[in-house]
Amino acid sequence: VLALIAFICIETIMECSPCEGLYFFEFVSCSALVVTGVLLIMFSLNLHTRIPQINWNLTDLVNTGLSTFFFFIASVVLAALNHKTGAEIAAVVRI
Repeated sequence: VLALIAFICIETIMECSPCEGLYFFEFVSCSALVVTGVLLIMFSLNLHTRIPQINWNLTDLVNTGLSTFFFFIASVVLAALNHKTGAEIAAVVRI
């Protein structure tokens, strides 16, 4: 849910001069939303039981850890390069 909120906040920004931080944050939030959504659907529909070769608890832990790490990096980059608009501040503070 928080990745979706961050993605919506970052998509409301209309103009940027150095857009690299904005694009990186957008990529991280969209990727986290998609991967977490796929895992949520797999766990909700018990599809993970059909592939017992994969350690799903470890997969979920790695996804959470990587998402946290990349959100932290993206937030630091966006905070350093932002233009102090409300949407940028809301996206950074969301983390």
